Amino acid sequence: MRWIERGWMMIPVAVAVVGVSCGDGGTAPTGANVQFVIGDIDLQAGRDTVVQISNTGGSPIGPIQLVPLPVRDSAGGVVSGPSLQVNPSDIATLNPGATVSAALSVVVPANTPNGDYQVGLEARSQNQLLASALLRFRVTNSTSGPPANSVAITSGPTAFIRGDVVQFTAEVRDSAGTVLPTEPVQWSVGGFGLFDATGRFVSYSTGAIDIIAQSGTG
Repeated sequence: MRWIERGWMMIPVAVAVVGVSCGDGGTAPTGANVQFVIGDIDLQAGRDTVVQISNTGGSPIGPIQLVPLPVRDSAGGVVSGPSLQVNPSDIATLNPGATVSAALSVVVPANTPNGDYQVGLEARSQNQLLASALLRFRVTNSTSGPPANSVAITSGPTAFIRGDVVQFTAEVRDSAGTVLPTEPVQWSVGGFGLFDATGRFVSYSTGAIDIIAQSGTG
């Protein structure tokens, strides 16, 4: 097992999806009922999530385009810079009873002002609005202190078995070597397993894996 630490010479941006709402924004073709399936989403310092769209009616519908709208600030004004990326952005056919997942990624430039933002996502077919969702996120630019320069994993086991739940910790430092205790750390694993935002890891398989800790944007 390898430990991999990553740091970025950029102003860290913390973005959290704090809520998603949806509504039926139009009339679907006869026999089709397309809607977003929304769960509780809390990404903390992350920027990615997954939404699901389903057809609860009795007729297939397609093609469907998933169209992100301009990002707006808390006052409702359109802002430049931040955007929402959707993958896949097109669904060829959504059959009755079927559900399709789409990955959403909020892209936030480092110079984006602090504040609350929202962005709409529409499902359309043949220029007809079928359903819509509203994604809210918060931006906090850490401009009060120096940017993160490096990340070091400071504790964690070097071996474990399938099913183990173990804890990893890491330190973020600036270019002078000073610890930045408030900087968030994003954890990921280059193998079969799952991290939560606190560094707790659940092993799903055996073999060599890469434990990755990073901070900032990049």
